[in-house]
Amino acid sequence: MGGRWEWLAVAAAGTVLYVADALQWRQGVQASAYGLAAVTVLAGVLVRARARGGGDRRRADA
Repeated sequence: MGGRWEWLAVAAAGTVLYVADALQWRQGVQASAYGLAAVTVLAGVLVRARARGGGDRRRADA
C-alpha cells in the first residue's frame, strides 16, 4: 500500500459487515460502512495531493 493508510478503511468496512451480520443488523450497514470507507479514501487522496502542492492549481502570476 505504500503508506496509504486510508485504504485500511475498506478492510475495516468488510469487518463491520461481518460483525453486523453476526449481530443481525441489516438495515443500511453495508451502505454506511462502504460509504464511510469511500469518504476516508477520498480524504486521504486530497490530503496527499495538498501535501505535495497539487491541491492548488492556480498560477502564481495570476
